[in-house]
Amino acid sequence: MFDIIAVSILGILAAVIALNYYFCKVFYRAWLKQEKANWISWGKPSFQAFYEAQLDDF
Repeated sequence: MFDIIAVSILGILAAVIALNYYFCKVFYRAWLKQEKANWISWGKPSFQAFYEAQLDDF
């Protein structure tokens, strides 16, 4: 019984991490297309810096 619960929890966590990565990637692509004007003055951010900046509010 414990094995089934543990595997279920691991499956849910894996799905959440995969969905988080997918949705952040989609948002990042949209952001790349819409914010080109800011890159002229700021420069293009790396994906790592962009992802970490999203988590600062939390």
